Amino acid sequence: MLSLIANKIFACAAVIIFIYWLQYAVSLELGRDDGLAEKPKIPPERAKEIQERARERSLIIKELKNQGPQTLDELTKVTGLEKEKLFKHMIAMRQFGKVAIAGERDNQLVYGLPEGE
Repeated sequence: MLSLIANKIFACAAVIIFIYWLQYAVSLELGRDDGLAEKPKIPPERAKEIQERARERSLIIKELKNQGPQTLDELTKVTGLEKEKLFKHMIAMRQFGKVAIAGERDNQLVYGLPEGE
């Protein structure tokens, strides 16, 4: 049951990511005047958010490599991240193929690295 709910959440996240990508692609297309789109400039505060997100995701992957598959509660303890934030990272990383659901333990999903990683 938990896996079914997680799969629906991941599917919704994929749709949202696609919509944002589509909006970005359209904005680039509309902004072209000479055939070459100018790279969008990222505000410094947004760049810091992106760097922080990358650091947090690297920490999660490092813990999964070192400790093996873990539940959200276990990852919360070892990473120090809030459970809600951790869950959002897991949704995104699952969509990008960085983590996989390895099973269930104590009525929770267990996350691990995909095979071959």
